[in-house]
Amino acid sequence: MKSRSILSYLSQAAAVVLLSAALSAPATASETTPADQFRAAHLPISQLQVKAVGGILVIRGNTTQASAVESANQLASNLGYSRVANLVRIVDPPNDAVLQRTAERQLGETRSLDGCTLSVASNHGILRLDGTVHYELQKDVATQILRNIDGVRGVEASLRRN
Repeated sequence: MKSRSILSYLSQAAAVVLLSAALSAPATASETTPADQFRAAHLPISQLQVKAVGGILVIRGNTTQASAVESANQLASNLGYSRVANLVRIVDPPNDAVLQRTAERQLGETRSLDGCTLSVASNHGILRLDGTVHYELQKDVATQILRNIDGVRGVEASLRRN
């Protein structure tokens, strides 16, 4: 008898969880979330995260423009949120020349990449890696080194095996 009552409670708990999820989800596919509306506004904020928590709209991300922070506040107000936690950070724009030199130096210092022919270019913090490697694993090593450099916003690799 105990096992039936435990199963009964588990079934009821699962039903409550499913019902709660259904009630918190948008009723139709046409309804948009605050995050969708922020993305549609195309604010110059990278790594944008928007979430409503207990009636407070929490906004996170990075931008190089102070005006983007104010635009986010205005958009939140237009959406009807009176309580907003705007945690968007204003960061310095990436210095492409420094990023490129740092990337080239770190790739050159990595012994596992000896003999590879690599070139790096940087555009707004996104590194472009081209060249040839001897082994497939060297592709992963090179891209991981670049991703770990402070200030890099992304890595695009076009490496061939020779």
